[in-house]
Amino acid sequence: MGASREISEVLTGRTNVRGLSSAFLDGGQLTEGLHWGLQKDICQKYHVTNGLHDLAFGIPEWRHYKSEWLAGRRSAPLEHLPAQDYKVLLQARKHFLKAREQLLMHGYRPPVDGRKKLSKDAARFLSTVPTPPAKEIDAGLGLVDRVVEQQKSAEFEDWAKDVDYPSRRRQMLTLQEIQSLARNLADMSRTCGEKAERQGLSDLRAPLSRLGFATLTCTARAAFTPATNVRKAQRQGRTRRMEGRVSNFKKVLADFESRLPGADFVAIDTELTGVDLEGEIDSFDDSALSRLDRHCRIAERYTLIQLGLTLVSHERNGGREDVLSFASYNLFAFPYAGNDLIGRDQGFFCQASALQFNARNNVDFNTWIRDGIPYMSREDERRYKKYYASIGGMADEKVGLLRLWKALCARQLPFVVHCPLDLFFLLAAFERRPLPRNDPRAMAQIIRHCTPKVVDTAHLHGALGGFKRLGLTMFAKDAKARHRELAGNGNVPHLKFRLVGETASRYGSQADRNELAHEAGFDSLMTAQLFAYLRAISPTQVREGANRLFLYKSIEYLDLDRAALEGEVGACMFDLSRVTLLVAALDTVDGNDAPRLISNAGYLCKSIDAQHVLVVMRASGGAAVRKAAELAGKVHGVVSWMGFDEWRQGEAAKAKDHNGDRDAGPKGRSGRSGRKEVDPPELEPAVPAELVEPLELSETAPSPSPKADPIDRQTPTELPTGDLGLGEGLRRSVAGIFRQKPKLLAGAGLLFVLWMLARAEVDSAISRLFRKLFRGRPLLRSA
Repeated sequence: MGASREISEVLTGRTNVRGLSSAFLDGGQLTEGLHWGLQKDICQKYHVTNGLHDLAFGIPEWRHYKSEWLAGRRSAPLEHLPAQDYKVLLQARKHFLKAREQLLMHGYRPPVDGRKKLSKDAARFLSTVPTPPAKEIDAGLGLVDRVVEQQKSAEFEDWAKDVDYPSRRRQMLTLQEIQSLARNLADMSRTCGEKAERQGLSDLRAPLSRLGFATLTCTARAAFTPATNVRKAQRQGRTRRMEGRVSNFKKVLADFESRLPGADFVAIDTELTGVDLEGEIDSFDDSALSRLDRHCRIAERYTLIQLGLTLVSHERNGGREDVLSFASYNLFAFPYAGNDLIGRDQGFFCQASALQFNARNNVDFNTWIRDGIPYMSREDERRYKKYYASIGGMADEKVGLLRLWKALCARQLPFVVHCPLDLFFLLAAFERRPLPRNDPRAMAQIIRHCTPKVVDTAHLHGALGGFKRLGLTMFAKDAKARHRELAGNGNVPHLKFRLVGETASRYGSQADRNELAHEAGFDSLMTAQLFAYLRAISPTQVREGANRLFLYKSIEYLDLDRAALEGEVGACMFDLSRVTLLVAALDTVDGNDAPRLISNAGYLCKSIDAQHVLVVMRASGGAAVRKAAELAGKVHGVVSWMGFDEWRQGEAAKAKDHNGDRDAGPKGRSGRSGRKEVDPPELEPAVPAELVEPLELSETAPSPSPKADPIDRQTPTELPTGDLGLGEGLRRSVAGIFRQKPKLLAGAGLLFVLWMLARAEVDSAISRLFRKLFRGRPLLRSA
């Protein structure tokens, strides 16, 4: 009774452990309280129990229960999951059932070591020892993660080729929902040993140590401070201090400007309301100029949600180790809305999938709209100043983020991005609209006005070679592992990263990194660290890769230097004097195994669309012909082989013929200019983005000279189109047959030669016979 009263008095003085003093009246009730947990946490325990029930019994249901989902189709979400992966899910289900059983039990008895720790320091034991249910849920979550990763890398497996894309996508979404539910349940049940909890329980250690309880439940230590609530409170505290909003923008801007002079480069990332255009899919037959046009239209159609900036400075320490300092900023950005913009009140579109993606990654849309920092472009600022010069200038609140952008551009730091779309969104937001999409030289000049050079880590992924995964997080992990290996051998300098200011408190914890992924500020930090690793691994190739922007599903990249000098923006990423590019047309029935066979033969194989794959051969000239003949003999399921340029010209001709047929049709409609408007051509079904790996390069081709063959720089509208002549068609047919069946063509050629020789012999014999018959008979012979 005395111990109970003493603990009650201690708890009464703790403000962060509310309501505990009224729960304990005597020693028995105190024991029961520690055994069952407080009333507010019993609800949490039941939530976890119900969630485990849904998870455990939902796995077999999603495997066998058929439901209607797409155009009347009925199938189970996990119906096409391979048997070995489903067995792994069943093992995870056993862990979830065991955790549920433990939660439903009254408690568990700690092991001997646990009882010793409990007798010495009960509060520390309660705040550091994981509970068995949490261990079981973590074990099941690990198995689910393994299945999800396996399915992400199953692009060319046999089972995937027999399943259409909607079914594969539905299966992946179901697995991700299972993974998300298991992760949430693990977070709710996992014990938290956070510093805040230890501080909250520090005053309880002495009284609890004298009690010596031997029976606890998984919610015993959660009775004091639940792990989920602590982490949530910490994240909210960091959010109030770190996130750039309209209320604290002046403070954030002052800190940014104070660190700007000492920075060496800035890494940039954005979160957006949309990333692609409906009906326009990236394809290998697109030219670089058409991709530039599409990027500009996307940036003008959608808008920013978050802007992430990381300033990086190099600290000289005189040793073998390079020390880099990182200062990151996460800013909510919302276009300035007001009637004083002279008819320029900005509107934008939102893409449903982009909004769902941001919502899953904890983006607060209310904060974005209500507290987002306003901004306008330089063009809008000039217009505003022109009309409102009489009122003494413009308020800083209306310019907003443009002040930060101007300061950044005036410093002329190199920009580091991961994929070029972020750069185009910043140009559309802060420079001008519309962007000069059809004038590469003007576009390069705008970029040069903002920064001396742009480094795209996605382009470096292929330029350096040897990396498999293009995603930012995975690419950074692979680059870190390679750098660690090279640094251990003494081939590259060691790197030490230091997070300065509030960046350390926000992004320094390893435990919160998964939760912070796809926040613009955190992604900009990951981009900066990735670039630091790549620059240490291969400084020469990184230097040569500046001002070259990555294009997804393309053999070209955007070359800003060439655009500024020649007005041509595209350049081939392969050295075509050493590399030969082929396109294999797959058989619709027997072509499922062809990509796997090509990869097994040692060639780089990338999917173009559902009927074609790109094959990269590290050879040219006669060696390429010999290798192509060998490859054609090994691979079945390919209808024809052709060069990449030949395939691209054929696609352009098809598109033009299709558009011409529509123009000549009776349903053509005239536009305002008097010309007929043409509906967009039907596009080939493309393989989804998440199933296609980026092109991996070992060598980067130099920018073509002005004297290069003009065919290499033709756009699709400049390529020869129309019906092919008979001779040209015959030549291409024979060439296709040779690439497909070289032995058959060689045999046919041999038979043709023998037939010609035999015919010559027969003609000679007939001539000799006639000479004998009509010898000495000039009249008959003349007749």
